[in-house]
Amino acid sequence: MKKIIFSFTIVGLLVACSESPKNTSSDNTEHSTSIAVIPNSVATIEIDGMVCQMGCGASIRKELTATGGVSNCEFDFKEGRKTNVATVAYDNEAISEEELIKLVSTINDNQFTVGSTESTELEELHEASEETNTNNSDQTNVEMSSSSGIEIPNILKVFSDFLFN
Repeated sequence: MKKIIFSFTIVGLLVACSESPKNTSSDNTEHSTSIAVIPNSVATIEIDGMVCQMGCGASIRKELTATGGVSNCEFDFKEGRKTNVATVAYDNEAISEEELIKLVSTINDNQFTVGSTESTELEELHEASEETNTNNSDQTNVEMSSSSGIEIPNILKVFSDFLFN
């Protein structure tokens, strides 16, 4: 009986994964493609008015990355703290520090107040990135990590434990 349930589950997963997603939108508008931003500056921005990292942080991150000049936005958030800090990696040729500040100040009907800011240029990082891109024989290993804290279980191990235990 376990093998039959397992077989149907696998077949169901394969069928579900093999279908292409259907376009459910009724309009025929073109979707914009995102362009990778190579940051050459990092701004540290103090922000008052954040009540949570998930909602407020997501609103700020969404608005900043939508400018096309911001590549990454991370927060040093602590619940109950009046002032939290955002670290924003951006291309200073696409957006200025002043524009970042103005944008953060206007999000959610002026919910956030920007305190002191500090911006640092990343000339060395930008030049190293260009050098790596132009030299095809060099390879750089990049370690990716996630700060979400969510771990996805190994599905094959779960099924094998189910079948053989």
